[in-house]
Amino acid sequence: MRTYFMSYRWIRHSVSTDQIPGIPDKSYPLAVLGYGGMYSKLEGKTRKVAVSFQRLDVDGDPPFHTKISLAHLRDLQVGSVWQNRRHVGDIRYDRLSAVVDFSPDRWRIFSPVQEVQADRPAPFYGKYRPTLKDERKERSWFLEFSLPDGRTLMVPCLEFLLRCYGASAIIPRALTSKSWEDAIKLFLTSTTPETNSEGRWVIRPTDRMVKADRSFLGHILHSPEGRQAAKSLVDQCVQASHGEELFFPQVTPWFSTTAPVSAEGIWIRPGKSFLALRMKLTKDPAGHPISEVRILKDETSRHEDAQSPNDAYEGSPRFTLSPESRLKLRGLDEEHNFGGGPPEKRTTSTPWFPLGSGRDITTVYERQSSIIVPPSAANYPSVHPTTDGATDKPEMHRVVVAHGTLLEMWNALRSLKGKHPRNLLSVEWLDAKRGFVGDDLPELIALQPFADMEDVAPAIRQWVSKDIKIEPPRGILVLRLQAIVPKTFEAKTVYILEIERRVKPRGSGKEKVEQEAERFRGLVAVLAQTTDFDNWLRKTLSQIRYTEGKIVELKSLQPDLIDAFKHSQSRDAKATPYLTSALLALTKAGVNL
Repeated sequence: MRTYFMSYRWIRHSVSTDQIPGIPDKSYPLAVLGYGGMYSKLEGKTRKVAVSFQRLDVDGDPPFHTKISLAHLRDLQVGSVWQNRRHVGDIRYDRLSAVVDFSPDRWRIFSPVQEVQADRPAPFYGKYRPTLKDERKERSWFLEFSLPDGRTLMVPCLEFLLRCYGASAIIPRALTSKSWEDAIKLFLTSTTPETNSEGRWVIRPTDRMVKADRSFLGHILHSPEGRQAAKSLVDQCVQASHGEELFFPQVTPWFSTTAPVSAEGIWIRPGKSFLALRMKLTKDPAGHPISEVRILKDETSRHEDAQSPNDAYEGSPRFTLSPESRLKLRGLDEEHNFGGGPPEKRTTSTPWFPLGSGRDITTVYERQSSIIVPPSAANYPSVHPTTDGATDKPEMHRVVVAHGTLLEMWNALRSLKGKHPRNLLSVEWLDAKRGFVGDDLPELIALQPFADMEDVAPAIRQWVSKDIKIEPPRGILVLRLQAIVPKTFEAKTVYILEIERRVKPRGSGKEKVEQEAERFRGLVAVLAQTTDFDNWLRKTLSQIRYTEGKIVELKSLQPDLIDAFKHSQSRDAKATPYLTSALLALTKAGVNL
């Protein structure tokens, strides 16, 4: 009998990617053809899957299976092409977009071997052959959806699990390797269903969960069908541990409403039946309103030698400010709109729900106190030495040239962008006329001085400027970061505001130096989609005046996440003094690098 091997058209990418461990390390291109069964024996903490590969540079080579960890399958999409463990291209598939009805009477689950046993024809008509096995003996399970226009959409159950069961990679891993009780504790801090006064489903996700997980979490906690779908998968994996070497789990929808999907795959019957080898929900499924409750932890620094537990700045060695630390000050231009969309960035990651949520989901923040004990700063300079003769040994009597808090924060964030280019796409400052730009030396936005007729306390008026005729108003450094959250690929826009510190001379003669005379916390914000940036910024700049820079008084929980962060110096202060502060600000915004 003649064996027939399929040929594949594929496109090679011009941009290389990082190496992915645990996959075949071959010098020639390999395509991922499909996912087979799961291995019954749990190796380590993650389930293994038989993945089918096909060599592409030689005609006639048969497909082969390799045991791959489920943790790698988010990267190893069907149709992806790999060489030397790097993603180098993709098979050219057909595309289909549709609104799918997930009601129980609009879908069924099947396997090719089951179809043949029921005297029905093999479902793929020989057009999808990921292995040498005869299609009629294939035991993998597939979902089949009936579309409103009479067409059918099929998708492998493992593909549905990997792409449609939430966005966090921990979800499919936990559901296939842990008990139900242990798995759900990784997703939710409270597994007791509760509703708020408006009747919304309340969910309390763990820190590992992201926005695109909220619908899934709401259903597995509140709806019987959602819990049954997820728990059934867990039960199958637990039972399989005592069975054959391979098992083929059934994965069913966790909701019964409609949702738009985007698919890539093969037309089995042109215009009638489509096999989705890649499939994603492009919006949250329609359903009951959800209220997400997040814990916002307040930090408190504790020092043995500190009079106040809430100092905004750690360490104060003797230093003088560099000329570069005197940043230019400009008034905010009323004619420009700075809240426009961010510049387009190319990324290899596909966003979850690219068309938005489409569901009524709100986020509420609850505060929780916690103690953070930062590394001791007593023996580390908190500024960046720039003198050629500076030594590594910090000496309190040595005068160190510093760039100032604002410029050092700018440098620290740009340093992080260089270290994490896939997660920090851009770091920009607000120019009063041009909008957000990435020029090397940032400028400040001037606070609006109080008018003579405004009734404000003298201390507040003088905090902005003691005398506007001889002293310019205080400035604010406004930064914008475009970030991709690691592992979940959630896109975030993060704003950071830093307050200008007034400078005072200290000492006299040769010992005279200039130092920052004030300490302020920084402000970090992630704005809600409904918030207009321009209005928010003007309001916030005005509020900063009335609080005399006390950022903690501006904290907000909803709809915008606004928090304060301290300026704790880094251990490697000689290199990047405020790296720790930059990381803290991003962490408070939900970007953990």
